[in-house]
Amino acid sequence: MKKKILTFVIILLTITNLFAKDYYSDFVSAIRKNDIKTAEKTLKEWERKEKNNDQILLCYFNLYVQQALLNPVPDTFVVLTLKDGSQDVQEMKIPDPELVKKGTAYIDKFLEKNPNRLDAYSGKREILMEAKLYDEIIKSVKKMLETSISNNNEWYWENGPYENGEEGLFIELETTISGFAKKGFKETSNYIKEIVDEEQKYYSESAWINEHAGMYYATMGDFEKAIFYFEKSYSEEPSYTNLINLAKIYENELNNKTKAIEYYEKMKLLNDDRI
Repeated sequence: MKKKILTFVIILLTITNLFAKDYYSDFVSAIRKNDIKTAEKTLKEWERKEKNNDQILLCYFNLYVQQALLNPVPDTFVVLTLKDGSQDVQEMKIPDPELVKKGTAYIDKFLEKNPNRLDAYSGKREILMEAKLYDEIIKSVKKMLETSISNNNEWYWENGPYENGEEGLFIELETTISGFAKKGFKETSNYIKEIVDEEQKYYSESAWINEHAGMYYATMGDFEKAIFYFEKSYSEEPSYTNLINLAKIYENELNNKTKAIEYYEKMKLLNDDRI
């Protein structure tokens, strides 16, 4: 996790002059050594020289993220069964949420000035997920979706324009949903539902987005709605994924073998290596 966040910043920053580059190099060197005091001192000096440099905001984000990772707080306890059959109680920790919030406040300032930077949303989501700041993720997703309409999905990454902005947005949304699911579907299903509902406000005719809804409702056991969204997704863009999901629902959940066979037959018409 620590490496991912650090890599995100190092790649994200684009320094435009030699003077600033020296400060950046000093900052990165300090962060790599977990020398928070020197990293903070470097940023303050840099800020005095280039007050309006947006890259400094990203560095402050990383400064607080690194502090949060170095100072985890207790989250919960898990019982582990060892090889000899005995059990051990282990305390699980997460990055300090308060430090994470301080960091994301800086990336929010960066996004105010650079609203089309999809990579900033991605980096923010990653650390918020680790710190279990789920409500903050939902706020960020809503803002990102609103921005996708105003910027017509003309997104930028650290190296320039995103080649297929809409696809980039959908990948980020899918990664967010997947991240929630990995934390435990029972614990996070309400957050996934919020994302699914928000997606439908803006992209109800997207095969990708309707597949997200189908997966959510299938996992919840609402197979009527799952079928609706999978069929809608299939009508917009026929795919192996939609057909196999529909076939499995009819075969395993609804015990309708005839309908399942219908979808298996449709799969044969697709030019897909998985068939």
